[in-house]
Amino acid sequence: MIWFTGDYHLGHARIIEYCNRPFKDVDEMNESIIANHNRVVKPEDAVFFLGDFCFANIRTYWERLNGNIIWIEGNHDRRISFPYRLRNATVRVNGKRAYMTHSEINVTDEIRDSVDIVLVGHSHNTWTFKNKCINVGCDNWKFTPIKFDYMMRRYKKWGRENGIRVV
Repeated sequence: MIWFTGDYHLGHARIIEYCNRPFKDVDEMNESIIANHNRVVKPEDAVFFLGDFCFANIRTYWERLNGNIIWIEGNHDRRISFPYRLRNATVRVNGKRAYMTHSEINVTDEIRDSVDIVLVGHSHNTWTFKNKCINVGCDNWKFTPIKFDYMMRRYKKWGRENGIRVV
């Protein structure tokens, strides 16, 4: 199985206030996000994580998560030491070419035109779908990784409801 997510911000107490997250404190947020992740992701699954993982020692959290995680660097990830990370990646999932990067500001028209869909994080709960993009940040998906087919069904429904032709 392949999953997509981003913007956990584990260990970042202020993100609760900034994004109006429904947690009483950072410990509850950390434990809820980790539990949600492990509830759906199996150890053998692949997870594309689109940036802003944590604000502390990465091993504190990383070793607790199921799945083989492919890291796409976020703007807050530069301060922590990942075992490996990418700036962006393009993959084919279920017949669709998907470009992944942390922030939509990294996406040019040329990139947008060369793929079927763009997957990003960074914007938290400010938007979920727009301009050929899906925001996979956990704030938009009940703090849980999502499957490609599920987010594409939701994206197509959003397009129909808004009179926008989508892939």
